[in-house]
Amino acid sequence: MFAVQLSTYVPRECGIATFAADLTEALDGQDVMEPVRVAAMDDGQKREYPDRVYWKVAEEERGAYRETAAMVNESGAALVNIQHEFGIYGGEDGEYLVEFLRELHEPVVTTLHTVLAKPTAGQLAVTGEIARRSRYLVVMSQRALSFLVALGIDRSKMVVIPHGVPQAPAWSRGQLRNGLGLGGRKVFLTFGLLSPGKGLEYVLQAIPWVAARHPDVLYLIAGETHPKERRFGDYRRYLQDRVRELGIENHVRFDPVYLSKKRLMEYLVASDTVITPYLGVEQIVSGTLTYALGFGKAVISTRYHYATESLRGGKGLLVDFRSAVGIAKAMNRLCANPTLQRKLEARAYDLGRHFTWPKVSLSYLDLYQEIASENVRPRKYAEGVSIVKG
Repeated sequence: MFAVQLSTYVPRECGIATFAADLTEALDGQDVMEPVRVAAMDDGQKREYPDRVYWKVAEEERGAYRETAAMVNESGAALVNIQHEFGIYGGEDGEYLVEFLRELHEPVVTTLHTVLAKPTAGQLAVTGEIARRSRYLVVMSQRALSFLVALGIDRSKMVVIPHGVPQAPAWSRGQLRNGLGLGGRKVFLTFGLLSPGKGLEYVLQAIPWVAARHPDVLYLIAGETHPKERRFGDYRRYLQDRVRELGIENHVRFDPVYLSKKRLMEYLVASDTVITPYLGVEQIVSGTLTYALGFGKAVISTRYHYATESLRGGKGLLVDFRSAVGIAKAMNRLCANPTLQRKLEARAYDLGRHFTWPKVSLSYLDLYQEIASENVRPRKYAEGVSIVKG
């Protein structure tokens, strides 16, 4: 018995692609089902996909969705897990995905990475069709579930499974900090693909106030500009210009590359605090924030939906949107109060240890096995990679 996963997939530089790969590896690591097979959404860029990618789907060609569904139907798959975000599927509001669902015979689990309290009419229509044709809808927060219920989606189909994170390695923090050139610094970290909605400029505005009291402060910005933003100008270059204007070159460092998993884990272990200063309240899940909690980090965050739910009960410091003053006050509190720092780290760890990929993948397996017990199908095996262009 095997599952198919429809998603963007590594080596594509995309948070959902990374999520899909991590979930796939964790499911395979449980050694309960046959290895997961992947249908990877393809944007036309040349990439060397791993062998588990059996189909590449031309995301802007409507017919490719129907043809992929037909091939999945013939593969003998027990079910399909769709990673959904409106922007990764073709058509208005990703409506081409509905073509795939209409042709598919296998039961579907859809993981919703974006859930909006006030979707457009088109987004609501696509979400409703996905819900109608899915056996289960996986959301990553209680607030996402409540939004869907308010929109009239069937509550009985919904399951809350948190975003997964790797298990924190038992590395020496001191040795790692020295090796990365971070020794003797109070390190605040923001990581991931950079885009204007991240709000990092407000942290930069806060740095002069923090550095005046704590000269050892360092803000580490790790990650390259989001691929979809590069054609409109490089957000990272804008941030670098702001650093020079503010005269804080000794307090800000950039690592402008797409982070490998190893380098990301190194930065997380070596840092003191993670900052997510995002500008949009609608963000219903954040891999960055989940990773921070999973690694037992103190967190400073703006009050987007996922942060207010995850950090309630004193698990982190919440600040107002676009408030350099609020960020500076929070950074100064942590720099001046090691006891508070340790309390936040302990609370984050207590929560984040439930987010490791082995635990998250078991929750998915529970759904998969329930579905498989209801749908017994003969197995067929497909070989090689098919490029589906419609």
